[in-house]
Amino acid sequence: MIRIENIHLQIGNQLLLDDEEFIANEGYIHVIMGESGSGKTTFLYEISLLSHISESLYDWNGLRVDKLSDHQRAQLRRNHIGYILQDLELISEDLSLKDNIDCMFALTGQAYDENKVNEYMDKMNLHCSLDQRVEEMSRGERQRFALVLALIKDVDLIICDEPTSALDIENTKELMNYLKLIARDYHKIIIIATHDSYVGEEADVLYKIEGKHFIKVDRIEYKENKGLLKKENDIDNRFFKIYRKGHKKVSQSVIKAIYVMMIMILCIAPMVLDSMLNRQQELYHMYASNEIIVVNTKEVLPSITYNKYSQLFNDDQFDMLKEIKHVKNVNYYWEMEGFILEGDKSIEVTVIPKKDIQDIIFSSSLASKIKKGTLNASLVINEKEYDFEVKIDKHSIKNYPPKANIKTEIIYMPHNQMKGLLKEKNITKSSSISIECDDIKNIESTSQEIQRWLTHATISSEGTKYLEQIQSLQVLQQFMVVLRVVMVIGIIAIAYIIQTMENKSREKEINNLRINGTNKKAFYLLYYYENISIIILTLLCCLLGYIASVILFDMNLSIMNIGILLGESIIYIIITRIIPLFISVQQIFSKDISKILRESM
Repeated sequence: MIRIENIHLQIGNQLLLDDEEFIANEGYIHVIMGESGSGKTTFLYEISLLSHISESLYDWNGLRVDKLSDHQRAQLRRNHIGYILQDLELISEDLSLKDNIDCMFALTGQAYDENKVNEYMDKMNLHCSLDQRVEEMSRGERQRFALVLALIKDVDLIICDEPTSALDIENTKELMNYLKLIARDYHKIIIIATHDSYVGEEADVLYKIEGKHFIKVDRIEYKENKGLLKKENDIDNRFFKIYRKGHKKVSQSVIKAIYVMMIMILCIAPMVLDSMLNRQQELYHMYASNEIIVVNTKEVLPSITYNKYSQLFNDDQFDMLKEIKHVKNVNYYWEMEGFILEGDKSIEVTVIPKKDIQDIIFSSSLASKIKKGTLNASLVINEKEYDFEVKIDKHSIKNYPPKANIKTEIIYMPHNQMKGLLKEKNITKSSSISIECDDIKNIESTSQEIQRWLTHATISSEGTKYLEQIQSLQVLQQFMVVLRVVMVIGIIAIAYIIQTMENKSREKEINNLRINGTNKKAFYLLYYYENISIIILTLLCCLLGYIASVILFDMNLSIMNIGILLGESIIYIIITRIIPLFISVQQIFSKDISKILRESM
C-alpha cells in the first residue's frame, strides 16, 4: 500500500494541491482526473519518484520513500515502478522485441524466462514475432507491449499518463480490460492520470482534483492491503551488452570510423611530419658545407670550381687567405677526370678530394653499376696533363647532393689519399683552393672579403644555399607546431560536437532509462560497454597506422615512439571521448526527469 500525506504541490507561484492525502492499494485501479494544469501529471511524477518538489510524507509498505537518497529512489524506480509514457517510449526503438524484453529482465537482475514471456504476451493478446523491431508495431500493440515489459520487470506499481489520449472508444475499453486483468491477476497497483470520463467510470478508486483538493470516490468495496516490497536486485551486466546492439547503425559506424581516423591523424601525422623534417634537417646539416672554393681566374666565371687553364696560386696568395677572418683551414683543391673500369664496363667519372672521410665514396647509382675496378684519371695543371691509375677494391656508399657544374658520376676520395697521389708526381699546388669557414653563417661575409682581395677570382660555395634551406625548414617546423595545436583544438571541438549531437538524438532514450531507474553508475557502465570497442580499435589502428607509416616513409621503428604514440592516443581519447562522456552523464543527471518530460509534451 502507498500512503502519501500532507501533499503540498506548488510550481512557482501556482499552487496545485494543498495539504492532501492519497492512498493506493494492490489489486486496484486508481484514476486521477482534473482539468489541464490542475496537477495530475505533476502528482504522477511525485508518486513515480521522477520529481521531488513536495514535502509530503510518502510511505510505501512501511518504507519512508520521502527519506530516500536519489540513488535509493532510482533503485526503487528500477525494481518497483513501471511508467507507461504518453509517447510509449520503450527501452530502445532500435532493438527487437526480444532484446527489449531481455533488457528489462537484465535491468532487474533476472534471467530470461521464456515461459513468463509467452504468458504475458498471450495475456496482452500479442502474437507478433519477437524478432521484429518496435517501430514495426501499431500504437495499440506498443501500448500492450509496454504493459508486457512492466509485467516482466515485475513491478508493484504501474503508472499510466493519459493512456487513452490517442485511442477510440473500442480500444479504450480493450486497454481498460487489460489493466483490470493486470491489477486483479498480478496484484499490481495501477494509477492513471486522464481526461477520459470512461476511464474515470471504470476506476476502482477515483481522485478528482477540484479547487486544489482531492475528491475521492470509491467505486467498489476497498480493502487496504499492506504487503512487503520485494528484494532489490542489481542490474545484470547482460543489460549493457544487449542494449549496445541498438547502437550499431551504419551512421554510427561511420561516425566511429571518422573518429578513429581523426585520432590516427592527430597522433601519426605530426610524428611522420616531424620525422621527415628531422631527417631533412639532418641531411642539410650533414651535407651543408662550410667550404668555399676559390679559382684563380682572370675574370669571374659562373659555376666553376676547377679550371685546368688557370695559373697556380702562389704562396703569398695562399698565406693571405689564411689571415682572413673566419677562415679556419686552407687547402689546395683538384678535380680529376677519367673512367672507372670493371671488365667491359666503363663509366665516366670526376674525382674530388674530401676531408673527413676514410674510404672512397661511391653514390648509390654508381655502386649499382660498379662493385670494384680500376680508376684511370687525369689531372691538367698549367696545361700539362698527369695520368693516374688507382685500383679500387673497397668503397663506401653515400649520396651527397649533386654539384651543378659536374655532369658525370662523382667519386669522393679522401683528401690525404689524393694529396699522396699528387705528391708522387711532385704536384703540391693548384689553381683552386678549398677554404674551410669556421661557421656556415659566416660564408657570405668571408666570400665577400676574399673577393675584395682577389678581385678576378671565381668564388663559389653551396653553404649559403643550404643555410637558406635550413632557415626555411626552421620556419616550417614552427608552422607545424602551430598547425598541430590547431588540429588538436579542431578535432577536440569536433569530438565534443559529435558527442553533444549523439546525446541530443538519444535524449528520449536516455530519459526513459532514468525513468526505469538507471543511476549514474549504470550510465558509466553503459558508456563503458558502448565505447570500449571503439577505444581498443582506436589504439590498435594508431599502432597499425604507425607501423604502416614506418614502412611507407622509411621511419625508424622504436619502442619509445610506440610508447609515445600510445600515450598520446590515450590522452586524446580521454580528452575527446571519456571527458565528454563524463560531462554528458553529469548534464543528464543535473536535469530533473519531470522537467524533460514536460518539455517534450
